[in-house]
Amino acid sequence: MHLLIQLCLVRPLVLGKRTSEDGDEWCVASEDCAFGPIGFQRVRDVLPGEMIVITEEGMRCQTCKRCDSSIAKDTTLALHWM
Repeated sequence: MHLLIQLCLVRPLVLGKRTSEDGDEWCVASEDCAFGPIGFQRVRDVLPGEMIVITEEGMRCQTCKRCDSSIAKDTTLALHWM
C-alpha cells in the first residue's frame, strides 16, 4: 500500500502500529480513536507531503514536495493500494 497525504495538510492522518506473532502491522486513519478497537497504538502524525509505503517487509517513509503558496489548498488526498 502506498499512502500520500495531501501537500497542504487539510485532512491530517495518523500512523498506527501493532505487533502480532506475524510481526509488525501498520494502519493509517484520520483519527487515532480508530486504533483502540482494533488493537493498534498511535505512532505519530503523517507529515504534510509524506509518502508512507507499507509492504510485507515493513513500513518506510519518504518526504515529497512541501506545501507552498503556488499549490492549491484543495489538493486532494491520494490513497493507492498495490
